[in-house]
Amino acid sequence: GGGGASAVRGSLQSVLDYAVDEVLEEKGYQVSDKVILFDGVCNLCNSAVNFVLDHDVKDTFRFAALQSETGHALLRKVPSPTPWSGLVWW
Repeated sequence: GGGGASAVRGSLQSVLDYAVDEVLEEKGYQVSDKVILFDGVCNLCNSAVNFVLDHDVKDTFRFAALQSETGHALLRKVPSPTPWSGLVWW
């Protein structure tokens, strides 16, 4: 007894949650950060990031490519209510 597959899934989820938190902490991301996730291979997305950087005089936003370790961690941490395609504001 003891829970079987459900207990294993719960344990694996705990390990995954810890790994996600560790990545975000290592990269210096806080829950309160305003993060724009973007497709790092999309020229339009890169132009949008450059536009925001040029106009973000208060240094409000942080950025992470969707393909990066940080991007993957953020997507696991805060699931999007809709499927993403290129830009995601978290």
